[in-house]
Amino acid sequence: MTREQLEHAIRAACKVCKDSEIWIFGSQAIFGEFPNAPEALRASIEVDVQPKNRPDKLVAYREKDRDFVPVLLTEGMINAQIFLERICSLMIDDPLRERLVQWVQNTAEEL
Repeated sequence: MTREQLEHAIRAACKVCKDSEIWIFGSQAIFGEFPNAPEALRASIEVDVQPKNRPDKLVAYREKDRDFVPVLLTEGMINAQIFLERICSLMIDDPLRERLVQWVQNTAEEL
């Protein structure tokens, strides 16, 4: 993947997620600091993104989310309390909201 391809993916992700800020994870994140990274470091054609301001995208509760949230909390990219407040404000059914809240609380406590 080239920097230009990554920028295209970022624009598309922002449009789909309706968020102007996203986090980039995985090998493609290197482009932020090293736009001309060696080809060996940018061999992947996939990019993992997470909308910064749309915690409702976590509702899917995918395996990637289970890996991603601990990183956000550990690295201080999001405060657990703020994250919980955002989850509580989602327009989702109560059982799912309760499950997400419990999961985030448990995850935060384990760190």
